[in-house]
Amino acid sequence: MLADLRKALCDDLRDGLKVQVHDTWPDRPGLPSVVVSAPTTGSYITAGQQFGLYVVHLEVLCLVPRQSAQASLAALDGLIEKVLANTVDWGLSRIDSPSAVPVGDRPALGCLIALEKGGRL
Repeated sequence: MLADLRKALCDDLRDGLKVQVHDTWPDRPGLPSVVVSAPTTGSYITAGQQFGLYVVHLEVLCLVPRQSAQASLAALDGLIEKVLANTVDWGLSRIDSPSAVPVGDRPALGCLIALEKGGRL
């Protein structure tokens, strides 16, 4: 189930975003791109409200190239909006503040979007 959920989320994002979507951290991600992964902090899976149900938590790291502050933030805002529009069957937990993210030797602006989805394992 976990691999299927991650794959389905990546497929939804690929179809809707038209940017590189990775289900693991790539050696050299292109910019703009998104990386879907287990949470960097917190729980990966939590108990649901009924026996046998679980909530799976995933993060989507949105990355855009660093340009002027205004241009980078506008590009990141646009990517966040597209992610939200293409994850309608996922619950939104939070969106972290934008911050500088080193991507190899290229500066990027990024933020984490934390999503959750209930189901059976």
